[in-house]
Amino acid sequence: MNQPTAQNMAQPDLQSFYKTYQHWIVCLSASLFFMYEFAQLMMFNSLGSAITSEFGLSASQLGNLSSQSLYGNVLLLPFAGIILDRFSTRQVILINMSLCVLFTYIFSVSENYTLACISRFMSGATGAFCLLSANLLASRWFPSRQLGMITGLIVMSAFIGAYFAQTPLNYIVENYGWRAGVVITFYIGLVLTLWMSLTIQDTPEENNQTSSSNNSLDDQPLPILESVKQALLSKHTWLCGVYTSLTNIFIVVLGSTWGSPYLQKVHSLTPIDATSVTGLIFIGGIVGFPIFGILSDKLNSRKIPMIVGALASLTLAIVLALSSDLSITTLKILFFCMGFTTSSQGLSYPSIMESTSPKLIATCSSIASVMIRRMKSQRL
Repeated sequence: MNQPTAQNMAQPDLQSFYKTYQHWIVCLSASLFFMYEFAQLMMFNSLGSAITSEFGLSASQLGNLSSQSLYGNVLLLPFAGIILDRFSTRQVILINMSLCVLFTYIFSVSENYTLACISRFMSGATGAFCLLSANLLASRWFPSRQLGMITGLIVMSAFIGAYFAQTPLNYIVENYGWRAGVVITFYIGLVLTLWMSLTIQDTPEENNQTSSSNNSLDDQPLPILESVKQALLSKHTWLCGVYTSLTNIFIVVLGSTWGSPYLQKVHSLTPIDATSVTGLIFIGGIVGFPIFGILSDKLNSRKIPMIVGALASLTLAIVLALSSDLSITTLKILFFCMGFTTSSQGLSYPSIMESTSPKLIATCSSIASVMIRRMKSQRL
């Protein structure tokens, strides 16, 4: 009689583990694209001085170079939602992640300002799909009562990427140069792309079986013009977009390009100390996004945590704006708390998903994201 071997016993256990946690693996793997893209957006706090010196840029030229990724985002976002509502989310993620990694490498070897701008623009254009695709998968794999938690974790992953783009990347830039820092992010992107290709799936298997056996007209996407019309007429989508734009202003301005120069100029910090302070915005967000998501799920309300977070972040921003002689410890506390309180913005996305037809989730989310990205580019 054949006895089961350790290898045969381990294989079913592994398969059982994967099936049990597949919804987590799929959605968190998709969030890696958002993490990677956000690191690209926020890296100019670390790269700015070195790139300015090498290319001989003015402050306005540096701001323009930094903003190219946002310009690409804004240009493609109106179409990203339409595409995601009609094509395989997995394929869209893998194609755009691969292109983002490619243009990251091109940026690392750019020898002139024009090529650097083009590569940043194209990288940002591919990133138009990152948050929308992860949220779309979350709406398929998780019930509504858990959407706050999973979307909080998705946005938290972006802040992990943003934190890497601060002190860790700045250390690499200071010791090995900005090109080495960007090349390292390129190799990280290759690894993440391979992992996502192995783990991401469009829908749970039971959903695939149901849709294949019941392929009615109700399952078909709306005509493009009709879906755009309904999304534009959604008052809730506009309100969520405006809310996230306004709560996001200080995070973008201080965390992306101008936070480090501001702290060096106004508070006389060294470049390393300045990025260690700005990095705490993202540590605060890493802590805050899942907490706000879980809290809103428990309260069965997105509105109350969103209001509390916005008021608290506004208070902290006023304190920072009116102070010019704060110690580095106080600055770290302020930046951490600002990142924590503004993480209430992550609740906009489950709020949109819960109030929108499944056929319009990506399109409505893209409308809100256009407003958010547009305001970011103006601030940069």
